[in-house]
Amino acid sequence: MQVELKRNQSPYRLPMHVSRTTWVGIAFVLVGVCVFASWGYWLQTRSTRPVSMRVSLAPGEVTTPQFRVNLSAQYTVEIEAKKPITFKTLNYLLGMSLMPDQKCDRPSVIQANWTLMSGDKVIQTGTRDADDRGGWANDTIARELGPFWLRKGQDKARSLRES
Repeated sequence: MQVELKRNQSPYRLPMHVSRTTWVGIAFVLVGVCVFASWGYWLQTRSTRPVSMRVSLAPGEVTTPQFRVNLSAQYTVEIEAKKPITFKTLNYLLGMSLMPDQKCDRPSVIQANWTLMSGDKVIQTGTRDADDRGGWANDTIARELGPFWLRKGQDKARSLRES
């Protein structure tokens, strides 16, 4: 009589010997997952909209609190309005048109000048007339007042004057 001892082979277990190609493939997948997760975490720490606040369009001056950006990039001054009135009317009131050759039959309610400051130093100024771009979403229309570049780490404040 002969007695044999055999190891139980489960179909769900990897064999004891895994080829070098398999280990290289596993390493590439793990490196890719780590890079993607790190990039996603880094993106969440960036402030792409450093100031977002309600403002009145009545004549006067609005000054934002000081803000700091942590990403050197181009930013845009923008006024965003909800669409409680017709799409065409709100576009005209914001001074925008869908086609370049269309003229608004109403004057724009946006008559704004803006100033970007760092401490007491004026960095850049702009006016509504300098930029006629904007954006449309399901429930809002945004009117751009002008772009500007900021370097990360500097304190800034924005002043918006509505006349």
